[in-house]
This record gives sequence, structure tokens and C-alpha cells, in this order.
Amino acid sequence: MTRKIDPHIGHSYWSDGLRGFKVLILGESSYNPNGYPDTYDISKQCSHLIRDVIGWDDYRQKGMFYSRVTRILGFDPKNKETRIDFWSRVSFCNYLQVILPRPREVPPGEAWINGRQPFFQTVRELKPDYVLVFSKRLWPHLPKSDDVSILTKSGTYARQARFEHDDASVTRVLNFKHPSSRGFAWQRIREVLDTTVPGLCG
Repeated sequence: MTRKIDPHIGHSYWSDGLRGFKVLILGESSYNPNGYPDTYDISKQCSHLIRDVIGWDDYRQKGMFYSRVTRILGFDPKNKETRIDFWSRVSFCNYLQVILPRPREVPPGEAWINGRQPFFQTVRELKPDYVLVFSKRLWPHLPKSDDVSILTKSGTYARQARFEHDDASVTRVLNFKHPSSRGFAWQRIREVLDTTVPGLCG
């Protein structure tokens, strides 16, 4: 399946990245209970999501996914200028190539299969140093190698794997629970990253 939804690529992703690292933030899916008109360009869905994130004036009333990811990686989601700076340094996409009608909707089975080739395409194009996957449910569907658990003192769920490119370069893949899941503590995820990828969180 060809990619329908293109990733958001921050304008500093290639030049500076996030503290010298190229980072792809990977979610599971997006949703819109109101649907979209036939004229809507689905390919720009991720860019539209990040544009909305940057424009928020009151982050407390908006998506937990974006605010907690921002905070984990050392930026303040309350500050608009800081949000702009953060999302300009990273890339972002969702694995599933469909827009679901409501949050916590169970995706159709074929959506997981159809997400595989678009994911390959995105990772090969962006060649990130790290892919941060924020979905435990997504992890079994993700093409990867060397899937191992990261042992943490707090018992925080965390896994790591690799994606090997044709030129022998490697993208490391780290997996955590969805930021809106029960018991999610952004401080613990940051502790894992501080140990696993020193310097990434500042």
C-alpha cells in the first residue's frame, strides 16, 4: 500500500534536529468525529495536527499525547514559542493510514497490515536516529529486529529494537505506552530516555 498520510517534518529536522539527533515521533492514529469533506487533503493530516498543536493557547484543554511528548523531551508545552521550537526540530507521523471516527476506536484489522509499507517508506526517507513509538498496542505490528525489554527500576514499560537500512545504517526504535493511558508518568519515560539516549532530553 502506498502512503496516504505524509509525515510532518520540522524545518530544522535535517539541519539541527533535536539536540543533534534526528527523531521521528510515531503515534498510532488520529481521529475526527465530524469527518472531513471530500475535498480534504488527507496527505496533510499530520501537518494539520502539528499546526493545531503549535497554535494552542491553552494546552491544558488539548491533546495529552502532544503535551506529554513535548514535556518528556525537555520542552514546555505551556509556552507557544517553545512548542514551535520543539515541533520544528522533529518529525511526526501516525502508523495507521486511516482517520478513525472517535478516540479509542479499535482500528480495523487490515489497517495494521496496510500501515507497514508506508512506515517503511517514511523511515527510509527520514532515516531518523531514533523512532519514539508511543503506543504499546502498535508495537507487535511494527517491523523491527532485536526486540528486547528495557529494564527499569520503576517497572516502567519500555522496549527497544532496531530498523536496519539497506546502506547498513541503523535506526533505533524505542517503545512506550500511549501518553493518555492509565498510569502513564512522563517523568519515568524521561528517566528511561536519559539512560538509554543520554543528551536527548536536555
